[in-house]
Amino acid sequence: MTPPLSRLAAPLALGLAALLGPLQSVIWNGPDAPSWARTVARAIEPSLSAGIAVSALAEPPPVYFSHGRLFVVVYLLLLVAVTGASAALGQRLSRVLRVLLAIATTADVLAYWLSEAAGPGLRKLAFWGIEVPVLVLLLVTLTLHGSRRLRASPSGWAFVLALPAGLLATWALRYMPHGPVLGLAFALTVETIASLRGEALPSTEVAS
Repeated sequence: MTPPLSRLAAPLALGLAALLGPLQSVIWNGPDAPSWARTVARAIEPSLSAGIAVSALAEPPPVYFSHGRLFVVVYLLLLVAVTGASAALGQRLSRVLRVLLAIATTADVLAYWLSEAAGPGLRKLAFWGIEVPVLVLLLVTLTLHGSRRLRASPSGWAFVLALPAGLLATWALRYMPHGPVLGLAFALTVETIASLRGEALPSTEVAS
């Protein structure tokens, strides 16, 4: 039986990443942010300005860091989701995913929490040197795993789509790490739903 918190963790991560992504895209890209992202951002936070692209500045303003720091919650929720899905994923894969997510979480903390004081060097190292490569590994790992279990599990297709979904979300947002993580959260959310349906089958059969 999947722990209650684990059942909610992946959908919550997906929802939170979907909310934070447009906000951070508008902050980073300014007027060049996708029009849909600006519309969503205005609905969520009307006071958020899209007049200046943070990417053009030598040093991001506080709003970039204050919004970016919230993203660590998405990583922590994904760690909970993977831990709760160990039986469905397999102990070896679950362990690999947890290690990679822990590394990505650490890099995210360095980029959003510590680099404001430490400077752009740390941010560049943490993001491009650690977080992005680890996210690529996570997406590729899930996609390969899905390709091996397409016939064995109805959620296999979601894992296969983890990498394409992450790339599509990144293209749509024009921002990372939110784009790649949306692909991860999508795959794990489908796995959660499939697991819950599987747990419900015995009671359904008895009732019938």
